[in-house]
Amino acid sequence: MADVSGRQDTHRIHGEEDTVVQHENVVPAWVAGNTAALSVSSAVYSQKAVLAAAYKMSDRCTVLVDTDGGDRWVVYLIAQAGRDPHSLLPVLIRELADQALRDRLEQEFGPVRTLIVAQAFSEGNLLDSGRDDADHRLDPGSTEQRR
Repeated sequence: MADVSGRQDTHRIHGEEDTVVQHENVVPAWVAGNTAALSVSSAVYSQKAVLAAAYKMSDRCTVLVDTDGGDRWVVYLIAQAGRDPHSLLPVLIRELADQALRDRLEQEFGPVRTLIVAQAFSEGNLLDSGRDDADHRLDPGSTEQRR
């Protein structure tokens, strides 16, 4: 069976009712019965992003994430009773984009966020080590603990 890009699937077994779904002419996906599957590049979507997107879909369907030859992820969506598996694909695509962006922002700004949180919850000043040597008896704010 050829996917949207014309690639032949030789290592998958598909039933007679399988249909290749073409979402905006770019997404290799297929639907069989109550199951939809989407193949995405592991170069674009990290494992963390794919698993997070799968988790966000778990209220609407059962999700299985698998690899396809090492360079692709295949996300299988088993629709709950009464749900159309075709309708789950656009939701998954949006969720993958959202989680990939979150993952990228975490990589870029995670250390800054960690510093801000640490500063907010610390008793001292993490940026000005000289302020930690201050004498609490001279503290004008009277922050000394009372007994």
